[in-house]
Amino acid sequence: SMPALHRPLDVLFRPSTLVAVVLAGEALAALLALSPTPMDDRLVTFGLLSFGIQWTTFGTLAVLHLLRNAVAHVPPQLLAWLCLALLLVITLLVAGGSWWLLRALNIPGEHEGAIFLLRTVALAAVAGLLALLGFQNHWRAQQLLLRAKQAELDALQARIHPHFLFNSLNAVC
Repeated sequence: SMPALHRPLDVLFRPSTLVAVVLAGEALAALLALSPTPMDDRLVTFGLLSFGIQWTTFGTLAVLHLLRNAVAHVPPQLLAWLCLALLLVITLLVAGGSWWLLRALNIPGEHEGAIFLLRTVALAAVAGLLALLGFQNHWRAQQLLLRAKQAELDALQARIHPHFLFNSLNAVC
């Protein structure tokens, strides 16, 4: 079992990561609200998008938190792809609920069935792939840092026992 500090999912539940997730979600909502849209009120568009994006991201994080012990032994690269798949499933659920709600409330806009769902999942896939790339870079950096610390420790141990090799050779001769 991996120590708590070296489990890949632990980075997702740090306060700095949660703040980054909220800010990235708000930035995405702002970009989408500023894009051409049939809705006249961009503030309402921003609010609806922000609501959906935050439900998706925190829903995904909540499920990952619940599953963190069950997936503790999954290799980091496979785990990253599983997280992306979970993000897309949660996105589909939130988008389906949003589509139903927008239709039920007769809110105008481009939310016509399968196209709405497909567009939403495609945006989540792009955002998820970017997050996957960020995770991969972070994980590699952590592994390099760990290897550097291990090499430093090995060098210090070699200094403490400088005559070990010499004494071993003498014992053989």
